[in-house]
Amino acid sequence: MEINQLKNTLLAAWISAILVTTIPDEHYVIFNNWFQMSLTLSHQRNLKNEEDNKTLEFLMKKLKYKALIYTYLHNFHLIFQ
Repeated sequence: MEINQLKNTLLAAWISAILVTTIPDEHYVIFNNWFQMSLTLSHQRNLKNEEDNKTLEFLMKKLKYKALIYTYLHNFHLIFQ
């Protein structure tokens, strides 16, 4: 889903770049500022996604460990029969 959003952003930037070649300089500055802001926000989002993925991986490992312990404790009486 994010790849499609990135493709759409790049397509919009490409189309905008074509249109920018025919506009006055002050409009180009506005476009360039918008484009730089978009790139910055995209980069920040990617960093946040990586951070979220690391957090989720940590939580999944912890939950798997707790589930394993619970299973051993739950079946403890079966092991020593």
